[in-house]
Amino acid sequence: MTYSKLVQDYFKKWELAPIRLIAQTRTSEIIEVEASNQIYILKVLNEIGRSSERNSPFVLESWNGNGAVKLIKHSDSALLLEKLLEPNLYELSKNGEEDKASSIFIGIIKKIHSVRIDSLSGKLPKLDSIFRYFEKTPEDMESKEIFLKAHKIGEQLLKSTKREVVLHGDLHHENVLQRISGEYVCFDPKGYIGDPCYEIATILKNPWDYPDISENEQICLDRARSFSESLDLSYERIIAFSFVHMCLSVLWSKVGGVGNYQHQLKIASFLSKHVKEGYCD
Repeated sequence: MTYSKLVQDYFKKWELAPIRLIAQTRTSEIIEVEASNQIYILKVLNEIGRSSERNSPFVLESWNGNGAVKLIKHSDSALLLEKLLEPNLYELSKNGEEDKASSIFIGIIKKIHSVRIDSLSGKLPKLDSIFRYFEKTPEDMESKEIFLKAHKIGEQLLKSTKREVVLHGDLHHENVLQRISGEYVCFDPKGYIGDPCYEIATILKNPWDYPDISENEQICLDRARSFSESLDLSYERIIAFSFVHMCLSVLWSKVGGVGNYQHQLKIASFLSKHVKEGYCD
């Protein structure tokens, strides 16, 4: 296997021996490596990754392995991480064990949301930085009235937020694996400061490959209720943040020209029925 010069530079700089290429994504090269008789994961970022994942090291350092993958060392272009084991939580969805997946998410969220945000003040963006994307809603947008509503609801949610935490920002089934000890932890955080209710939105958008779960209105509402009760979070705000996130996800796909957005639009459409303007003030 021939690796890029940048990857080879990190092999030398961090005294790593390559074992195998795990994946090559639009943002990075992910390689299993060995150092001092220990197995690690080296993630080397390309230009896209250096932009989209620039907050990840700050977040992982603040969590210090508490509910999240342990960061060994990092630079602007690379992260050395503890080795995690497959499968991800899609395996539970496939086997009809979504309740177990939810229980795992709940355990992780309790850990990562317990970390104080003081040290990250000024380093991480707040949720309003992504909610401003509603300003890019195309004039000819399908179901435009839903997006106008989501924009207004999003503003109300931001103004009425009473508690902020360090958010993963992209927590879902594929971003959770197991440690060798068997403990489930998350990885690949986007990193925001904001209302803890937002964390549930990306989970409810998934499992993406199992629409009989993620696109089922009653199952979605039941899952939201379970997260609300277990995490002592407002059910209404979870639903509202989820509605806003689904609409944002549609816009990111539509405006960015990346992928099909009918999945998110379907969820946004039924969640819209359960969200009323003003109730979350």
